Amino acid sequence: MPSRPARVHTSVAVQMCSCSGDSHQAKTTWHLARLVCGHWPESFATLALPCKSSPPPLSICRIMFAAARLVAPRRCRNSFLLRSFVFLAHPCAVAVALASASTFGALAACEREQEGCEQAALLQVTKSSEKSLKSLWPFSGLVQKTGRLHSELDQERLDEVHKVHADMEALAKQKLVELESKRMKRNLSDYNLTQEDFGLSNVTLTLLDTVLTEMGSLLSQINASHLTDEQLLLDLAEGFVQCNTDLTARQVQSDNLSSLVNDASDSHDLCRSTEQNLSAQNATAWAAYLAKGSEAQPQEVLDCLQDFVNGYSPQTADHLQAIIDCASTLQSWSTTFGVNMTGLRDAYFGSLHALSNHSEDCRVNQSTLESHFCEYRQQLADSCLAMDECYQNVNQTFHDLLVTIAASDSRREASFIAATKVICYVNVLKANLTQPAVQGCQDLVVDTTGLAVAIPVPATKQACDTSPVADYPCNTTWQQEEYYSKSWYTGAPQIQPDTCPGPQRARSVPLP
Repeated sequence: MPSRPARVHTSVAVQMCSCSGDSHQAKTTWHLARLVCGHWPESFATLALPCKSSPPPLSICRIMFAAARLVAPRRCRNSFLLRSFVFLAHPCAVAVALASASTFGALAACEREQEGCEQAALLQVTKSSEKSLKSLWPFSGLVQKTGRLHSELDQERLDEVHKVHADMEALAKQKLVELESKRMKRNLSDYNLTQEDFGLSNVTLTLLDTVLTEMGSLLSQINASHLTDEQLLLDLAEGFVQCNTDLTARQVQSDNLSSLVNDASDSHDLCRSTEQNLSAQNATAWAAYLAKGSEAQPQEVLDCLQDFVNGYSPQTADHLQAIIDCASTLQSWSTTFGVNMTGLRDAYFGSLHALSNHSEDCRVNQSTLESHFCEYRQQLADSCLAMDECYQNVNQTFHDLLVTIAASDSRREASFIAATKVICYVNVLKANLTQPAVQGCQDLVVDTTGLAVAIPVPATKQACDTSPVADYPCNTTWQQEEYYSKSWYTGAPQIQPDTCPGPQRARSVPLP
């Protein structure tokens, strides 16, 4: 909403402070009112505020406005239309109304506005830390929680605390001077002084009580902010634990794949051992088959064959009988020889077929072994990489948050000290306005040890061992360990990894 013309504001402020006759006070009051409300309704232009008593010190009004701004969250400070001004009859009563409306109106506005005002008074997590947390993919819940707890540091509010402190100190010293002047003029002792001698009207006392309330509220907010920062660090420290937990879960998968690799290796070894036995059987069958075929014929068979080659001159019946006997000999030998050769042939080709089928099974087992190992290697590498990234992200965010909280801690401590001293000065003004009491507030050492943020010790990064997969199927060392050094390996055939890229996809066992 656009602000009203300055002349309207000025006329209102002048009417509010008309009793004081102080144009400077009128101008200051206008600025204070603008500071809290941000704009004036048109009905205020004709507002007349008759004064029924002398106004309290302007410093009290200024303190009240600053205190009200401390409690009212920044986004809600300029959103109140305080129509109750019409019923007020004193410029500092207006200040009281402004303070109350700023405090309770802000809280009501915050309840209605979900994305409105933050409840915390000081910094929890800066936007840069929030950004780094959002990049922390395993901890979305923490990011959401951080977003809910996040409140942007309002340096202006912290400045107001110190302004209130400076004003209260100045007011106490001023009242002390005034009191000393009255005492010297009237020759009064401290015991004969009245509240009027202190120059504190009921309105001023009411204002001081309100300041006490606001400072107490600020101290509570500072303590809550400190606890929230500690909780944020604890939550983020859980990120280190979560990194280790996630690695442990991934290692379960890696261990499962490692078991598959071991089982596949055992199956491959067994298959290759059986393959060697079948290969030996096939070689024996071939040798028997070849030996039988190379066997020399009996002499009687050779003689008969030679007679047939030389030719017969049958002249007598004996000659013809000799031909019949020789044919019978040849027939008997050839029949037996044929049966034996057929059996040996069948035995050889049968063993060769069994060897070929089993060799194909071994090739499949070899491929399975290498595939499982590659999966295992990839899983382990991914797990270690994920662990490194997770721990690095959490560690970076954790240290960024530490830097942010350290800066917040110093501001929080300074504000805590200032607010505590304001309370001291208010109590002195209300009950014990003496030089030692004022000096005591000036020299007050405020205990801020309770504001020190406890920093949790991050969990140690769990080791992720990749040495089991340093050698892999296409690596000569792995081949030596997995194949060439085994008892079943005889050097022939030369086994090549089945999973290597390129042309090296050789059959594991060739035919003899």
